[in-house]
Amino acid sequence: MIDNVDPQVGTLPGSIQAMEAEPPVSTEKMRYVLESEKERRRLEVQAGMLEPFTKRFLAGAGLSNGMSILDVGTGVGDVAFLAAEMVGPTGRVLGIDCEGGMIKRAQQRAHAKQVENIQFQTGSLLPGEQLGKFDFVTGRLVTAFQPDQVDFLRRVVSRVKVGGSIALIEAGWNLCGTWTNPTIPAYDELIERSLSLIETLGFDTQLGSRLTQLFAHAGLGEPSVTAELLVGGPDSELLDYSLLNFENLFITARKRGLEAPDETALNLMWAEIRKAATASHVQFSGPCVVGAFIKIN
Repeated sequence: MIDNVDPQVGTLPGSIQAMEAEPPVSTEKMRYVLESEKERRRLEVQAGMLEPFTKRFLAGAGLSNGMSILDVGTGVGDVAFLAAEMVGPTGRVLGIDCEGGMIKRAQQRAHAKQVENIQFQTGSLLPGEQLGKFDFVTGRLVTAFQPDQVDFLRRVVSRVKVGGSIALIEAGWNLCGTWTNPTIPAYDELIERSLSLIETLGFDTQLGSRLTQLFAHAGLGEPSVTAELLVGGPDSELLDYSLLNFENLFITARKRGLEAPDETALNLMWAEIRKAATASHVQFSGPCVVGAFIKIN
């Protein structure tokens, strides 16, 4: 199902006329510490939390049996494995990522799972890559890491067959509103501090709220958009996921010379947050995940 033709951008609208493609976000920004058990746990929790929405969204976007799929920024392959299940044995899935360590881990998982309709390789959608064209191209939590999001989306378009579809999933932290109810000030402050650090590091925390605008700026028309707010109580995986994200972010920030709590301080704060959450039966909110898809005619 995967063509061997090296695609060209072709006749896209004037608003996205050819420009020199910027490379994807640096490997330093995209690097995950796969050797870390905490990082592996973070990826596992993230995959579990986002799978129900991702599966519904991809099905609604038209992903179906027998299709050829490209998963951009595949990481360790979570979306790719889900897509492989959805397209069945007559479909094919290719997952690409600019991080060799990610691809190696994804290949190991494919071997262990004995999934035969999936492949992984390093790639970043730069011109000259022999990837071919696909019925369906998707990416989850990857566009926000790109230095030029319009150019990135244009390169995604170049990998879609006529009549095929693009489907992106991103977070919109600004859509979440209240983080805790009843309020836990310490947690709310950690969230706000984290979002500030993320933006300082060059990541887009609000892209989920601007996907319609991004598609328009890329000359693609108006996409179909849907969203889901993740919520949970004191014993939910959402709270575990938040802690793992904080740890990962603060480690990265300290390595860049930015001020951030160390592991000991974070664990002390987290113990107090859990205690307060249990005592008050607190509900936690965020992030809001947003999906946008469009057919390319």
